[in-house]
Amino acid sequence: MLDPGGIPITTGINNQSHKPAVASDGTNWLVAWSDQRKSRYVDIFGARVSAGGVVLDPAAIPICTLSSSFQMDPAITFDGTNWLVVWDDGRNGGGTNDVYGARVTVGGTVLDPAGIAISTAASNQILPSVASNGAGSFVVWTDTRVPGDANDIYGARVTVEGAVLDPAGIPISTAPLVQSNPFVALNGENYFTVWSDGRNGNDDIYGARVSGSGSVLDPGGIALSTAPW
Repeated sequence: MLDPGGIPITTGINNQSHKPAVASDGTNWLVAWSDQRKSRYVDIFGARVSAGGVVLDPAAIPICTLSSSFQMDPAITFDGTNWLVVWDDGRNGGGTNDVYGARVTVGGTVLDPAGIAISTAASNQILPSVASNGAGSFVVWTDTRVPGDANDIYGARVTVEGAVLDPAGIPISTAPLVQSNPFVALNGENYFTVWSDGRNGNDDIYGARVSGSGSVLDPGGIALSTAPW
């Protein structure tokens, strides 16, 4: 344990909480979190931390600070040039959330202060996860766009320039009942997305590979754990 007392990354007023995320650029880490220092609404703030445990941005970096909506549940990857931070975003109203993101340079500059709209489909897009292959990033999320259906898993590729290559979303799993809480990682060639899956009447774990070109290689999903209760 190198930091037995913990490193105080942020101690701003009000709450800094709710699923902090972290990724490394090979030199420093970027930590992002949900933050209520500005108002009753929740924003996304971040801070870089050096390999020696020094917080490089003690005042924190405002990544997304809209004053009239909630931004929550951040996730981060490093694409070889910048960090990409993604989150749930309520800016479009109607009581629903979308997925937005922003690139942050290694120097701590937010390149997309208005945010990048990654998915603004009907109903909710929530709980994103993100990974990078060094030439771009792949964002996945829980999606409720299909009327009368339960949650599905969708994704989209984002270039290092911040362009969304799949604005309609890639359907990764649209199996019956609930698919939710996805996470994604890269094995050097393909992305692998895993999620909680209710198709069998209880919660199991399924996954699917997605190529760098956005092709779902396992459209029926791979059953990773279907153990009984």
